Amino acid sequence: MFGVGFFGLLIVWISLVGWVAWAVLVALQALYIGAFGACWAMVSRRRSVTARVLLGAACWVGIEYLRSR
Repeated sequence: MFGVGFFGLLIVWISLVGWVAWAVLVALQALYIGAFGACWAMVSRRRSVTARVLLGAACWVGIEYLRSR
C-alpha cells in the first residue's frame, strides 16, 4: 500500500497522458516496492548484523537493477 500511495502522488503528472497510463505505472512501480519488502522480510531474519546489512543492500540493488530493465 505504501508504494501505491507514494507513487500515486509522485507521478500524478503522467495523468496528462491518461489515467489508465497513470494507474498501470503506479501499479508497476508499487510492485517493485513490494518485492523489496518481501526480500527484506527474508533477509531481516538473519542473526548476523553484517549479513543483514549486506544482503539488504543486495536486495535494494537487485530491485533497482530490475527496475532499470
